[in-house]
Amino acid sequence: MIASADNRLLTIADNHASRLAPSASLANCYARQSVNKLTKNALNISFGYATALETVNMQSDGHAEVLGTTIEKHQADLKGV
Repeated sequence: MIASADNRLLTIADNHASRLAPSASLANCYARQSVNKLTKNALNISFGYATALETVNMQSDGHAEVLGTTIEKHQADLKGV
């Protein structure tokens, strides 16, 4: 009795696994797409933040001083923030 129950359970599990097997490649594909989307979103956010920081830096006195030293070839007089 136990052996036949085990065989039935094994048959049911095998049938279920056979139905799910083709879905594994789809799950892989969708997982890859979601990771790519999350990465792209994170990069878009960090790029916007980096651009904002760069804009603030370009408008600072320190940036103007460094540009002046590059053009005039003298030592920078940086005072800090």
